[in-house]
Amino acid sequence: VFMMRNAFDAVPKALIEAARIYGASQATILRRIMLPIALPGVATVAMFAFLNSWNEFLAALIFLSDETFTSMIGSVNLFWSERK
Repeated sequence: VFMMRNAFDAVPKALIEAARIYGASQATILRRIMLPIALPGVATVAMFAFLNSWNEFLAALIFLSDETFTSMIGSVNLFWSERK
């Protein structure tokens, strides 16, 4: 949340005000002005989210026994057992 806040705070207020003067809606301002400028922050947050979920998956895969699975590990095992 803090990373995304900082990424969107980096957008100059003058660009947003200029877009409002030219009649852009809030959705247009977000999509065409703010999002391209904040894209590196969005990509960083997406990468951190992916790495966090991968680490949780890997920890569950390593530490859980054959009888107890999380739903993700069970679905992956089901997927791979059907392919063999």
